[in-house]
Amino acid sequence: MEHAKTEAKRSRTVSIGTVRRELGVLSAAINYWHKEHGPLDSVPVVTRPQPPEPKADVVRNRSEMARLLAGALGWYELRWTDLQTHKEHRQWRRDREAINRHTARFIVIGRYTANRPGATLKLHWMANTVGGWPDLEREIMFRKSADRAETKKRQPSVRMGRALLAHMRRWRAMDERARQEETERTGEPSNNFLAVVHRKGRPIKDIGKFFVTALDYAGLSRTFTPHILRHTRVTWWVEAGLPIEEVADAAGMTTEMVEKVYWHRSPHFQKRAAEA
Repeated sequence: MEHAKTEAKRSRTVSIGTVRRELGVLSAAINYWHKEHGPLDSVPVVTRPQPPEPKADVVRNRSEMARLLAGALGWYELRWTDLQTHKEHRQWRRDREAINRHTARFIVIGRYTANRPGATLKLHWMANTVGGWPDLEREIMFRKSADRAETKKRQPSVRMGRALLAHMRRWRAMDERARQEETERTGEPSNNFLAVVHRKGRPIKDIGKFFVTALDYAGLSRTFTPHILRHTRVTWWVEAGLPIEEVADAAGMTTEMVEKVYWHRSPHFQKRAAEA
């Protein structure tokens, strides 16, 4: 079994992004050694491959998004053909051992906000130093902690719509009740159920394997990553005809990025040029 796992790891392809990042670390290490402990007789120049063109894999429609959410909750579609009538049958069944409500929360938040996966996982119910928080009274989600400096990957606040607010208010009430019950049971204040996306009350650092499970149960491609929720939401905003500036502001992208990757899906794309 260990041999098989090793071979599987060796056969995996490494993305250009990973190669660029690791070569960047190597280059920084060489330059640091040259400056602090050198000088070296010659300083190697590390050449990195060009970054790939940006692309956006998306969930094709709301039906597929619903399947993904159902998969996170343990639902799967069973199909079979009657050998006598040759009629195809379909039936939805549920594996109660595969109900991952934390994955469902992650999917719902990403579907409505276009959050980066890390921003969603760091959300807490109140202002904190780890990540953002939802202000359910003002109906705004803060994607990062107040004392965190802005980086190249912008994380501006985003307004929450009615559908997401309904989910968030229900989840907060559930978590407050769970935290209160744990406090009464242990006799000590509970520090659990503070993260919006949690498993048994504790924050989740990596959603990857749970997301793959949801894909498998939904019958969707494993090539999809959690980032697909961000791509999909931005695509749907564009397809709804929102102005490019509003899409960029809500997603935390530059207008150049929205135009380059998503704008061809807009009903406004080259509309006047086509009719001129």
